[in-house]
Amino acid sequence: MRGRGRSNNRGSPNTSRGSNFNANGARSSTRNWDKPSPAGSEAAPKTSNSGALNKKGNKHDDLAGLRWLPSVSRSSGLEPNGDALRSFRTQEEYWKYIVEKVMDLELSDRKASKHAADRQEKEGNVMILIRKLREGFVATNRKDEFAVQVVERSTHLALLYNSPKDIASSFGYLFDAYPATKIPASKEPSSYTSQKAVGLLHFLHTLLDEYPSQRTSYRLILPNSAHLAIGCPEWSVASEISSALRRNNWWTLDKLTSPQLLRERLTDKPWTAPDTDKDQDEMFDALPERALFHLMHQLRLKVRGSAWPVLRSAYREVVDGPWLERSLMLGKQKEASVSELAEFMRAGVEKGEAGVKDTSGARAWVLRRPA
Repeated sequence: MRGRGRSNNRGSPNTSRGSNFNANGARSSTRNWDKPSPAGSEAAPKTSNSGALNKKGNKHDDLAGLRWLPSVSRSSGLEPNGDALRSFRTQEEYWKYIVEKVMDLELSDRKASKHAADRQEKEGNVMILIRKLREGFVATNRKDEFAVQVVERSTHLALLYNSPKDIASSFGYLFDAYPATKIPASKEPSSYTSQKAVGLLHFLHTLLDEYPSQRTSYRLILPNSAHLAIGCPEWSVASEISSALRRNNWWTLDKLTSPQLLRERLTDKPWTAPDTDKDQDEMFDALPERALFHLMHQLRLKVRGSAWPVLRSAYREVVDGPWLERSLMLGKQKEASVSELAEFMRAGVEKGEAGVKDTSGARAWVLRRPA
């Protein structure tokens, strides 16, 4: 029969390696199966677009395979699963995978003693995954309640992880999606309260970016602004902070940015979260307040850097007390150490900006004018 036996036409151009059979009809192979496969030859696992369980029903393996999904913006559409993140179901499965990474980072890794560089690397990896998912939302023009909630949470994480590119993209997506968000009639329109919260975070982020200028951030609190509704608590906080900055009223600013006062003024969702026994819900519900306090802390640092040269120019010496603490926005708070002022002045002495004055009573420092 054709194809059986040894071929006599060894010089035929159609003869190729592995195309013939030996005398016993078994296929020849040059592979040594006793040795492991060469390193790097394993192909990336394939993940179905539907995000369903694999044939063995092992969901853990299926979620682990999601890490290999390419981003929509970098996919040519020719490779396997290149457009997987265009599927709504895959997007939801991908978010579950991201949540596992975030939970591991925020709960497990936070309690362990890790190097700062190691944690920053993990935070960057999480933001890469979130960026892929957000690109899937944009590519499919998805602006439903699920997508908006995911981007809101990713915005909080981007602020906490200091990821500028993700912060800008997330704010842009949200302000474009809010008017188009469809909320079931049976549910409370929580997106409206979330929109005000996002508006306040956006104002603070913009203020920090352009400080000491307020040209752009001031426009966000004008009557014709669509980001913050006049009269809501979030608008009041933003407006009063902007006014205190324009007047260089550091005492007022120290009070306005304190966590205690912010908790008293912002009492609606999402600033106040219901009690829950689930670690995941508790962690995500705490993100808006954590992001707010993080931005307020950054603002206090920037203002302190501006106030310190002014104090050194205006006074020859200062005495330890509430006035100095408030002027440098170092007021005693539950989150702050009682020796924060002493540490700040010690750093100033080391830099040659101040000197310790010998007194028998309260601590005092001699200030040196800026050059």
